[in-house]
Amino acid sequence: MLAEAQDRHLAQWLARAEAAYEERRASGFELLLAVLMDELDNLRAALEYALTTDPTRGLRLAAAVRHQLAPQHNRAPRMA
Repeated sequence: MLAEAQDRHLAQWLARAEAAYEERRASGFELLLAVLMDELDNLRAALEYALTTDPTRGLRLAAAVRHQLAPQHNRAPRMA
């Protein structure tokens, strides 16, 4: 029962994170990513669950939010 709820939670946050990443890539619009960052505890919980149960989805989630979670000073300048 708990695992099913955690799996749904992971699926929800993976979908939201990937949608935010695609939105950012497509338009440079970062509002959706800002919303995700307001829910950082939920993202962390989903990632923690994924890493112990479904590493593939965990990697997808981490990749989708990697630019938002990385410290600003470690970011390389973007080339146009």
